[in-house]
Amino acid sequence: PIPVAIVMCESNCNLTAQNPSSTASGKYQILDSTWNGYGGYARAADAPEWVQNERAAQLYESRGTQPWAACGG
Repeated sequence: PIPVAIVMCESNCNLTAQNPSSTASGKYQILDSTWNGYGGYARAADAPEWVQNERAAQLYESRGTQPWAACGG
């Protein structure tokens, strides 16, 4: 699983968090370009928690902590 410290750093577990200087949103602060309409939702922050968790798990499996480099990933 994605380290809790990364999730706390990214959004403090806030499902609707929005980065003020990029398109990153949601619990895992996933960029819109990376989210890419996943699960039928335009942005991560629009998706329910289980969808955000699922997409983040896919990213973590394929790219490790690289997508969360700003938080020590």
